[in-house]
Amino acid sequence: VFRESRGRWVSLLQFYDDTDSRNILYPTCYEWAGSRFFSWLDESANVWAHSDDLATPLEIYGQAKTAYVSVWGNAQPNMIKVFDSISLHTDSALWAGLVYIPESINHPDGMESALPQASFKRREGVLHAPYLFNALTADGTFRPEYLYRGESLRGYIIHNLLYTSAEARLFKVDVNFRTSNI
Repeated sequence: VFRESRGRWVSLLQFYDDTDSRNILYPTCYEWAGSRFFSWLDESANVWAHSDDLATPLEIYGQAKTAYVSVWGNAQPNMIKVFDSISLHTDSALWAGLVYIPESINHPDGMESALPQASFKRREGVLHAPYLFNALTADGTFRPEYLYRGESLRGYIIHNLLYTSAEARLFKVDVNFRTSNI
């Protein structure tokens, strides 16, 4: 999204097409006009005003949607880190997520974990959640029971795919880590 008032790009919007479902509508064009955000479909004469006070958040063309936000933690990318926790500065407690660490010499399949909604606890107005453990087996299979025992998440960078189906504003994300001794 390019904001004329700021003279720069302010975010990236993508709508994922669910090929298993029919009749799911996704905008084909978006536009900022002043401080208002609009979208529309090629076959429709209707314009959807996303910034309208009467619009239902995360509902597009009358269908409920889920918002996904990718957050990469890449501070000091040349150093291996142990990822301890994540903090979300947000106005909603209804966040969850998936966690990915790219492949490395020690982990040729990378590492994967999850951030269940129940893991997030609000402290001093900020949601905090510990990173669970790596759920990938040696052959690259995801095993949910490994989330609660096993190896800490370790790597150069981390990809957090956060999602919510509720109205939410996400102001800041902190990825908390320490230097790995390995």
